[in-house]
Amino acid sequence: MSKYLTIDELNIDNQDLLVQTLLHDVLFQGRLGLPGLEVESHDVAVHLYGIQDKLRPETAEVIVRRQFVGGAANDIGFKRQASGNFAPIISEFDDGYSKYGEAWRDQLSQRYGERKYAQDMYENGFQLDSKELQQDGTTAMTFSRMGGI
Repeated sequence: MSKYLTIDELNIDNQDLLVQTLLHDVLFQGRLGLPGLEVESHDVAVHLYGIQDKLRPETAEVIVRRQFVGGAANDIGFKRQASGNFAPIISEFDDGYSKYGEAWRDQLSQRYGERKYAQDMYENGFQLDSKELQQDGTTAMTFSRMGGI
């Protein structure tokens, strides 16, 4: 059984946006929009499961179960910290030998940031007109004021 790593919290504090980002904006098993992908969201943290469906002591409020993570994978969780931000709970195996290491977490943070920015703009009266991934990996977003010029 692989151990879960201690990974610093991410600058992610909105649970609903985290769930939406996991569902629509990052890869699982090397594919975006994995058919049937489910992301669990809980008010109170629940246990993760490891290989062979063994109950783990680690708990999280947001969970992607192992069947969506990959063949010999463990659950991936996101645990709310005292700061309000979420810290990923990813096993040593899934971090080091799979697709869920630092680059994946960086992509998750970036895509979450885009969703958060678009939501903030919407709340301030702007709508997203276009979103385009640039060659350098950044995203260009264009907004316009809703209901006006």
